[in-house]
Amino acid sequence: MAQRLKATASAQTGKLEVRLFNRLPQNMSTINRIDGEHIKRLKPPELIRLLRILLFCEARSRQLCVSGIHVPLDITVADGGEDGRWKVQITPSDYIPNAFTVYQAKAQALDPAECAKEVLYLADGKKHLKATVKPKVAEVLDATGCYCFFCSHPYNQKLIDERIREVRNALKEGGRTTWETDQIVFLDGDKIANWCNDHVAAQVHVCECCKLARTSPS
Repeated sequence: MAQRLKATASAQTGKLEVRLFNRLPQNMSTINRIDGEHIKRLKPPELIRLLRILLFCEARSRQLCVSGIHVPLDITVADGGEDGRWKVQITPSDYIPNAFTVYQAKAQALDPAECAKEVLYLADGKKHLKATVKPKVAEVLDATGCYCFFCSHPYNQKLIDERIREVRNALKEGGRTTWETDQIVFLDGDKIANWCNDHVAAQVHVCECCKLARTSPS
């Protein structure tokens, strides 16, 4: 088991990660529950890999083509407001709200103002003469897709609503006329944990990252 998990962690593609994890006993999903506190402990590269695993797991479980899924693991380059994307026809769900969904992953607490900065280049008098919506944000919203925050920290619904409201204000400042109806979703640590518990692969990844001593199925 240990060798198999190690091999999975070093896999180069999401497809391979899913294939290996799916060999694990499925009743692990009921034994090893993940909660929001575990997600909160993830480092940025670990959270990005978790997003990648989850999206590939969703595609595999629905027998969908994975060519429209892209989650680069290099987080050191400018992303224009995008850390991952799902562009595959699907019935919307709590975790993939639209057939075209762009994800912004943040392994940190985000206050409303910080959320707004994720979608907007502020006017600086140099490169940006006026506030401008980031290109990947504009791309997905122009296509009537969804811009989705994937944040490791837990928030109640009131706090989530505050963050989404500030993002809408930023979109308005950036010149979007559809800022009131653009689809903005915020997945916090608790929601991400619930998503993880749908997929053994994601549970194992979080267990490894958090160095949790998990119970093995008999």
